[in-house]
Amino acid sequence: TGAGASSHGGSGVVAKEHFSDTLRFVFVAGLEGAGHHAWQTLLTPCRTSSTFCFELRSFTRDVWLFQDGVSDRSLFALGRTNLTHRRAFIARYMEAIARRLGEGERGFAECRPRMVLVNVNHAAGMMSYPNGGFFDDWFGSRVLHHPDLTELARAAELARVDLRVVVSVREPGALLASTTVHRTFGASVASQGAVLADSALILAGQLAGIDRRFWSCVDLFADARGLGAQHLREWSLWRFMHPRWPAGELE
Repeated sequence: TGAGASSHGGSGVVAKEHFSDTLRFVFVAGLEGAGHHAWQTLLTPCRTSSTFCFELRSFTRDVWLFQDGVSDRSLFALGRTNLTHRRAFIARYMEAIARRLGEGERGFAECRPRMVLVNVNHAAGMMSYPNGGFFDDWFGSRVLHHPDLTELARAAELARVDLRVVVSVREPGALLASTTVHRTFGASVASQGAVLADSALILAGQLAGIDRRFWSCVDLFADARGLGAQHLREWSLWRFMHPRWPAGELE
């Protein structure tokens, strides 16, 4: 299943054993305010004007619906009632998507290149750390409203698909401004800072529990400013997400 020790991590780290240059599942992980909606906007042309970027609304909504108590399907911490059932469910969904897109039936070489967007699409929430929970105690259960990358990685290995995690990072002051000034979540700077600090530790712990080859960090705002629009299509991060990214997808 790829859930054993990894040469790119210590004992107990989820090993990455499945790679594909044709079909990849992409998940954007990051703290609240780290740029999930910017990623959504950046990838919209790929979703709407071509078949390269693919989303399956039923899959995205099932792994996101933590607040409705769909515990055996949710990727969120509040749904942790049966990890084995949840992992198997997500793995079966990933396998079904791979078959639907042809890779499971015809093999890598004959399949059209596709990138499946697990989040940052228009099917559900952004799945940030945290995501929602606005009516909970700011110092309590709100920090539990986060996805579980470790289980997502285990499910991907069980399904024998290539998962890539883009870790979206941002300067701390900009994170706080995004979530306390630009968007009003009903929290003070101090309380939101505490939530983000706890969430950062949770995200860091999950990343430490999966093979380093699963993920890559990026500051979308800094990189986009540094590269400029003319060179954004040649961004090296695209190759991590998918090596056959069409040059015209971002025009």
